[in-house]
Amino acid sequence: MMPKQYLHQRIKAELIRRIEEGIYLVGETFPSTKELAAEFSTSSVTIDKALAGLVEMGYISRKARKGSMVNSREFWKSEKELSKKGTILYSLIMRDSPSPYFWKNTIKGIYDKVHSHGADIIPCYIDENLPKAVTALRELEQKGVRGVIFAPVSMQDEEEYHRFNRELLSVIRECRFPLVMIDRYLKGEKTNNVVSEDYEAAVYLTESLFSSGVKKPLCVTHLFNTAFEGRINGFMDTLRKQGFSKTEAEERVIDIAPDRILIDGTDSEYTGQVLNKAPKFDGIFSVNAINLYTVVNALRQKDRAPRTVESPDRLRFVNFDEVGILRIEGLVLSAIQESHKIGQLAAQILLELLPQWPDAIFHVVKGYKFKRYT
Repeated sequence: MMPKQYLHQRIKAELIRRIEEGIYLVGETFPSTKELAAEFSTSSVTIDKALAGLVEMGYISRKARKGSMVNSREFWKSEKELSKKGTILYSLIMRDSPSPYFWKNTIKGIYDKVHSHGADIIPCYIDENLPKAVTALRELEQKGVRGVIFAPVSMQDEEEYHRFNRELLSVIRECRFPLVMIDRYLKGEKTNNVVSEDYEAAVYLTESLFSSGVKKPLCVTHLFNTAFEGRINGFMDTLRKQGFSKTEAEERVIDIAPDRILIDGTDSEYTGQVLNKAPKFDGIFSVNAINLYTVVNALRQKDRAPRTVESPDRLRFVNFDEVGILRIEGLVLSAIQESHKIGQLAAQILLELLPQWPDAIFHVVKGYKFKRYT
């Protein structure tokens, strides 16, 4: 007698057939949970179970609030391969990042190193919903995951950032997962981590703004994490060296979406309203690319451009991250992380170094490359 198949298993099999037959193409957006639930006349819970199976088998990648995408064929695994004795699984735990140029290459670096060991990665995307995040970690334990790479989740303020991520860290420790943090850390916690020289790079970027003729720079940021904190502190300390008071430096750090978790980079009216409350400025220091996109989009709306901009034609920008194909008049310098290498290093610590020295704490700091623009 054939074993009974539950509905989510039948749906999963049908979706795999469509992917393998090219109905859903590699690199394209996958139908949403809502669309699939309507098509199969079932609940979103059942669809989520089916999609979780596709993620585990490598057919799709799911990203919070951005939906799913079909992976390239090299990542696909059959049920037989997944159930094969000795298969080793690891996980990358993170919020879907709004900085695609960093995370895209970082994730590739992690995958490349893990696959070189004949192991596999289960991505675990979480958001600010703590109970759901904890449940996701427990599910990793049930699947036999051997270790995790964890990017602490950005939150509205420092207190919430540490409270939320320490809760997750306690669950990771209860599960006895070997752990490497990537890009960020938690103050006072002894954990393996790979980070970048954010403070030093921020000082260099801010000095470059002043060298380009800027006299009243503004720092645009959003949410809190330890990487952004280092960048903001570097900005403010450089302003202090230029003669700004502590209060003046603090007033020049602006959260461009103070009441939102995710930024809508196309909402120029909202961003313009935020910038209108800022001090007068003639230069922008951006802590990441998505913030820069958002500000530039707002500044391009000539009829709604912020009144606080001094000499719009001479406005200068510096930025963390690649800016992709976007052409930004006035962009002076970007600080570029060696993101693929950072991913590889995190996976190397997890797979190669921790098994040999399980009681050691590895702390790797990577420098930045700088890209100048004309």
